[in-house]
Amino acid sequence: MTPLTSRPSPLLRLALAAPISPSDHFDARHASSARAAVAQVAAPIRALLWLGATLVPANHRWIKPEGERMRPWPFLIAAAVLASSCGGGDDDDDPDVTFFVSSATSPTGNLGGLAGADATCQRLAGAVGEGGRTWRAYLSVERGPTAQPVNARDRIGPGPWHNVNHELVARDLAELHSRSGDAAVFLDERGQRINGQWTGSPTPVEHDILTGSKADGTLQPGATCSDWTSAATDVTAQVGHSDGLGPNQNATPPLSSWNSAHTALNCSNTAPRGGAGRIYCFAP
Repeated sequence: MTPLTSRPSPLLRLALAAPISPSDHFDARHASSARAAVAQVAAPIRALLWLGATLVPANHRWIKPEGERMRPWPFLIAAAVLASSCGGGDDDDDPDVTFFVSSATSPTGNLGGLAGADATCQRLAGAVGEGGRTWRAYLSVERGPTAQPVNARDRIGPGPWHNVNHELVARDLAELHSRSGDAAVFLDERGQRINGQWTGSPTPVEHDILTGSKADGTLQPGATCSDWTSAATDVTAQVGHSDGLGPNQNATPPLSSWNSAHTALNCSNTAPRGGAGRIYCFAP
């Protein structure tokens, strides 16, 4: 009788040592969810296979003579290959979600100040499972917590930032403030486009996003709805175009600017000129 050995047979070692990239079998958008699902069963399968390897002789015959019962090792090897192809679930290379346009809207420019706007970002992020980071609204104010001006660009960290589809928005502050809006990139936290001037967009146009900022991300004085606390008709706000487009899909500056395209009519109603009182949210 052939003695048992703890050395895995060659075919089993090959199966365990040949991971298959998820991109070979799955669309990239679904790879991470597939890895997570298989991770729940991968560890038990690997443990079972190793136990089997310790019980199978190194010179075990995989092709059995006629009439001899076939053992189920080939099926276990197939399971090992499946587990290896999807990994352990801890090596997900998708970048963190650190940017979105708010799905929540405001009929006026009164957002409850910076604190209220930040709380909105945090609440929306939490609703889609991204609440583990601190979220901040991209808004400038004339009098911040220390009674000094606050620039939106100074609230969001150094970058990079990625949207909910893990697509790059910008690598750093310089790239962020030199790019244009884009309906396919500037998505809300649910992955939905913001109504705008893009081809096929639903109505009404809602691409005016409140910022109170110049194109470089610094404060635009007199354009913050009294630091996001006013719904008055005699104050206004600076807005950007999330889709980077003006009327008739005009993509020339400043209409292409995501953060400083024009001023709103006033702070009593964010809808005229194409708004809905949305804000940008960043995780520094």
